[in-house]
Amino acid sequence: MNNKRHVCIRSTLFVLGCLWKIAIPLLSALISLKLLSMYNVFEYIGPLKATDKAFDIGITTYFSMLDILLTVLTNKLKELLPRQSLEIIFSTQGMCGTANTVSYLVLNKEQPSEAKINISIHANRKTVEKMKITLNAINFATMQPPEANAATFVGEDGNFYIDIGKMIGNSSYVDISQTFKILFVEEPIDCEGNAQIQPELNKCPLFLDITQNKLEIRKEV
Repeated sequence: MNNKRHVCIRSTLFVLGCLWKIAIPLLSALISLKLLSMYNVFEYIGPLKATDKAFDIGITTYFSMLDILLTVLTNKLKELLPRQSLEIIFSTQGMCGTANTVSYLVLNKEQPSEAKINISIHANRKTVEKMKITLNAINFATMQPPEANAATFVGEDGNFYIDIGKMIGNSSYVDISQTFKILFVEEPIDCEGNAQIQPELNKCPLFLDITQNKLEIRKEV
């Protein structure tokens, strides 16, 4: 999954949040008018009986109370819903990767060069159990795991795959951080070059906050 899709998803969530903030006062006003037409408690207060002030005070009070109530309920709902996040971060020797940055790896002609990919998941099991991460192959180096692992494998296409479903346990909520090593073996091609590897996902759940970085591979003659 590319950055454009990340931006699109985050933008959608941002727009939905803004629309809901606008909707709260509108809903408060509509509900207040409906309640006021059914029963206005201020019409039964002595000095306000049979005056326009009863309606003015009523609509102001009802609106304020409903606006506060809807805002409180919205905030409570956000607290009850667990935050779901997936972080995929590359790092190399001497370079600790962070989100939205690029880690660099210079290939070694004599031996495989090592990079690491850390995957941190905080999400409902059903949200992530069928997700897979793909690292697309590059033409001047091959990728391979240093040792057998149930969650990682290299396909016939040369891509490096990570099966998230095989990383997680059986709990309904996943809270895990795991680091995998990737060995890059330089191909015997007499040229210089560089290529960026960016994790791609087979699916992107709407309410999963995804952050990642890139890995740039450099080949020197």
